[in-house]
Amino acid sequence: MSLSDLPDDIFHIITKKLGDEDATYLGPLMLTNKRGRDIALSKEILQSANITPLTLDPVDIYPGGVTRTFFTRCLDVENPKAIYYESLRLITREGDIHGSLALLNQLVPTYDHATLTYAMFQMCAGRGDIAGATFDQIFEDLGTRLWFDNYSPDLEDECEVLIETLLSFDPPGEDTFGPIWEFAYSKKISIPDCAYWHGHDYYCEGCYIYNAALRICELL
Repeated sequence: MSLSDLPDDIFHIITKKLGDEDATYLGPLMLTNKRGRDIALSKEILQSANITPLTLDPVDIYPGGVTRTFFTRCLDVENPKAIYYESLRLITREGDIHGSLALLNQLVPTYDHATLTYAMFQMCAGRGDIAGATFDQIFEDLGTRLWFDNYSPDLEDECEVLIETLLSFDPPGEDTFGPIWEFAYSKKISIPDCAYWHGHDYYCEGCYIYNAALRICELL
């Protein structure tokens, strides 16, 4: 029995499992027949499809890129990963920080990586107050994983992943938002004293977020 012989409900279940694992697996299914294409491109399949493999070379999801059409289909049905990567594209390639934040706002606070990104980008928009409130939520969610007042190895890992991902989008590196950048502030976070005790290339747990935020701003 071939895939084309399967009942619609079984074919749909298989298609969703494949798409959730890797969106590139949907390609062959789209080519089976009209039914395969319709199911593979249905809202339910595209909403949860794992499009991360399509972004390994971000150029592919830029306008005119080889996977842009499929990517925008996912974006149109509010696939969380598509929303996230489009927010990164907007800020790195078009300098559109407000468009980027509007997309990220759809993912906060449900997705940890998007919430952290939202906080970092709010600093670039000159909204240290919103960034501070967002970090308060992040610290609360970290719970016992939080060291000191505002440091966690898990948080550092997420920041470094964000920086690596931004670099893959080939950002301008012009510190575009430097003139309006404002560090996060709230009852739980503010510019740490230790940030002034040592040079830019060295930091400790107490000022890690400050250092990471500056690096991100400089990339953009």
